Amino acid sequence: MSFLRKRNKVYHLYWKDEAGGQDSRSLHTGNKTLALEIKKQFDEGRVRDMFGLATPVPIGKLITSRLDSLAKPGTRKREQSVYNAFKDFLGNTDTAAINPALFERYKTHRLSLGLSPNSLNTELRHLHRLFTWGEENGLCRSVKIRKVKPQKHKPLAVTLAEINRVFEYIAIVPLALRPQENIQDVTLWRLYWKTLLRLYLLTGGRKCEVGLLHWQDIDFDQAAVMFTDTKTDEDRPMPIKADLLEELKTLRQMTQAKDDDLIAMHNPNQIFVRIKGFMLAAGIPLSKKPGLHVLRRTFGSYHYRLGKDLLATKEALGHSESRTTEAHYIDTLEQVREQVEKLPF
Repeated sequence: MSFLRKRNKVYHLYWKDEAGGQDSRSLHTGNKTLALEIKKQFDEGRVRDMFGLATPVPIGKLITSRLDSLAKPGTRKREQSVYNAFKDFLGNTDTAAINPALFERYKTHRLSLGLSPNSLNTELRHLHRLFTWGEENGLCRSVKIRKVKPQKHKPLAVTLAEINRVFEYIAIVPLALRPQENIQDVTLWRLYWKTLLRLYLLTGGRKCEVGLLHWQDIDFDQAAVMFTDTKTDEDRPMPIKADLLEELKTLRQMTQAKDDDLIAMHNPNQIFVRIKGFMLAAGIPLSKKPGLHVLRRTFGSYHYRLGKDLLATKEALGHSESRTTEAHYIDTLEQVREQVEKLPF
């Protein structure tokens, strides 16, 4: 049975759903007589369609209808794989039997198969869209789906020895193994990639922040770089080490670049591919996710480790919140270990 409640001069209808929880809908009227009539019809099962509570359909029909509504083949293929895994777990049960408790069992099942929490959350977003679409089209009711709490991993960073191996590889890589590029001078090629790699490593800049730097963004007098194309849309200055500044001066002289020229001679995606290739060739394991972002994480980890100043590391990385810095760039377990070692007993 349902009941009425008046809120803000408008009647709302409340009832128990199939899972035993409470659901409600606004009747969009302040007329008590009309509200009581709708309540009566609802209790008699005659206005289910009015509230998007059409007769439940098998999960297979809901999935088929949803896939047929998708225009892009790529989206259809991606969502189909998620839906099939969900259907295999359920069988062809009615959508009325699907509730939050069932989703909890499904999450446990998927995690037991080795799926990572982040990947599972992606699947849950697809399933949330499925049931939202089903409710909008009168095929089912929506289901509240809670995300899985991601695991906190130790921050990924490369060691000094690994970075040196990358520099050594760039210095000795045979000409035959060099990618086809617009840099023909061997000395310039080696200096360019070494300088670009160090610019990422010693400033902690994001892929596009460094990749889209112009020469005018480098202040050679103050030994600093100004990131202008940032994620937070706020300019961020960053000091530059003296030896890196000298390499930049040499690179600019060799390329005869102007102030408004980009420092990088490749777009950010090409830079990512090249530097990832250098790191893999130097033996950096895939578990560390070779690429540009691990250089940023290395910068953040070392920056905090040397200064123990969370706020300074946050500002250097350009984060809007300290918790982002703490979660992804600081090894809290290692901090605890260091403090334990200092205990006097």
